[in-house]
Order: sequence, then C-alpha cells, then structure tokens
Amino acid sequence: MTDSPLLSIAAGAVLPNKSSVTTFNVPKGECHNLRPCRLYYHVARASGRLVMKQLFEGPAASAVGSICDRERKNAIMAFDVHRHWQKVHGLIQTSTPFATVTLVDMRGSAPQIRGAKALVTTDGVVEGTVGGGKVEARAITHAIEMLQAADGRSCDLVTWNLQTDIGMTCGGEVKFFFELHLCNDWKISLFGAGHIAQALVPILLQMNCRVTCLDGRQDWLSKMEEHPKLTKICSENLKDEVKKLDPRSFFVLMTQGHATDLPVLAEVLQTCQPAYIGVLGSLQKAKIVQRDLKEMGVSDEKIQSYFCPMGLPIGNNTPIEIAISVLSQLIQERDRLGIIDQKTKSF
Repeated sequence: MTDSPLLSIAAGAVLPNKSSVTTFNVPKGECHNLRPCRLYYHVARASGRLVMKQLFEGPAASAVGSICDRERKNAIMAFDVHRHWQKVHGLIQTSTPFATVTLVDMRGSAPQIRGAKALVTTDGVVEGTVGGGKVEARAITHAIEMLQAADGRSCDLVTWNLQTDIGMTCGGEVKFFFELHLCNDWKISLFGAGHIAQALVPILLQMNCRVTCLDGRQDWLSKMEEHPKLTKICSENLKDEVKKLDPRSFFVLMTQGHATDLPVLAEVLQTCQPAYIGVLGSLQKAKIVQRDLKEMGVSDEKIQSYFCPMGLPIGNNTPIEIAISVLSQLIQERDRLGIIDQKTKSF
C-alpha cells in the first residue's frame, strides 16, 4: 500500500489524538484470527500497511490490509468531525441560530465530495465547505434565507442543476440537505443575586434560555459561574438598567427587599411589554406593593398583570425549594405562552 491519509486502528484501541474517525464493518470470514468487529479509520498521514503490521500479527494483518485496500476510497472523510462538532457546540452554547448544509448527492462535475458539510449563520459560513464558488454561494444564500424567514421549515432538500440553476458551465447536479437549528427566544432578566438566585441560575443555565442577572453587589454576582448563556450586570441603580433589557423577556424580581423591588417593578410595568413579571414575597408584601404602585399612578390593569407572590405553592422556604417553586412557574408560563416551539407534557 502506498502512503495514504488513512491509519487503521483496531476496535477498542486508543486513538493517538482527537481527529475525526469513520467506521466500516469487517465482513465475517475475512480471517480466522480476526473476529467480526468494527474497525476505526483515523485521519493521519502514515503508511496504513506499516501501522497495521504493528497492530496485527500474521494472517490478521493481511486480512485487515485487504479490507483497508478495498474500503479506503469510501473511508475518506468529507469534513473534520472534531472541528465541526466543536463549532456546533459553541453555536448552541451562545444561542446562535445556524443551518447545517450537507452535500448528499451529485451527478457529473461537482466541487466537493458526498457528505461535505458547512455551518452557516446569518453572517455566512462559519465552518466547513460544500465546494466554494457559485455552488457554495447559492447554498449560503439559501441557508440564510431559511434562517431569516422563520416560516416553520426546519429542513429542506433541494436539487440544483449546475448550468440552469447555478449558472456554471460544467454540467451536472448537486443535492443539498439544509437543517435549521433555531435558538428559542426565551430570555430571563433576573434582578437579585442572593441565595435564591444562586440556587435558581445554575438550573436555568441547563435549559434552553438566556439569563441576565443584575445586582448592585459584585461579590454576589461573582459567586455565579461564568457561562456563555449568563450575563452579569453590576449596577447601583437597577431601575435604569430596565430600558437596556429585552422588553419582552421574563422579569424575575428577587432583590434585597421591597425598597429595591418596587422601582424596578414600576419601571417594567410602565415601559415594557414583558411576557412575565414575578416578584418574590409574601401575601402581605403583595398588598403593600399594590398600594404603592397605585400611589405611583400605575393602572389597575397593569397591577393585575404580575405575579406576587411569585412561584407555585409547593415546597418549603429554603432557597433551593423556593427556586424550584419559581422555576416551575417560569416553565408553566413559558409553555402557556408558547415561547418555545415544542411538544409539552400532558396527562
């Protein structure tokens, strides 16, 4: 065998690094010393035959060599799996909408091989390639149009003629599969970084949402882990921060007390159209909040539009169980409002 970009690794062997792999089945009866199993091809520049001699002895090495010779062309990787999934993970962590474009088939001349992939955001290609030139430009345009349309399509399969559809001189056809990964727009603006917030935020960060936590105490904000889906804002005047936030987000108020909750609540009610407003407190606090809002000129309609006490009537008064109570109501309202397009649990 001549030098090849393929390195044969036995089933269960440790790969020398994290490069991409693909697999194929070893047919039964290839060699009496090599039981039917799965081999791994690791992309690397080495002599496949030389490495196999190090991994297998006698007839086994010969059998594996013949399989490699036969399967080598089909084992060539169309894209870097490791880099691809690293980028996908990053896009998901930052809630960036993107499309995966895959070249699934072709006829005649084509600038890439089957299985080639590219990741596309509204800014263009961020990883991989499906061929470059006019073909890729058309695929990028189609992916961006799907991302911007938000018309309910989650995927699309298209076939383009290279001459009539793309405007290329070479003949042939390409077939692309477009898969959208849209980030659901559930934003939570959390005022207060105290004990309950410290219990609530780590759970929220495991969910499909983005959290902004605001507090005047940097030391409490610093206790929260750094996370791509968490924005921490330290401000002495929390009321002034309201106008900088998404007016349609879920507003969760759990600051140090009524004196700091009230101005934020009044600002949200008067300037935003939030999907949800919740204020932590007791029934007694709820009466005081309503009284003070009326004195500030807030309409009765708006006074009836928020939750106080916030959360479902479950659990005890420990920070973690209050956090679970609040989280339960957030999920309940999220599903009621259809913030996330998903099938909800029903009984």
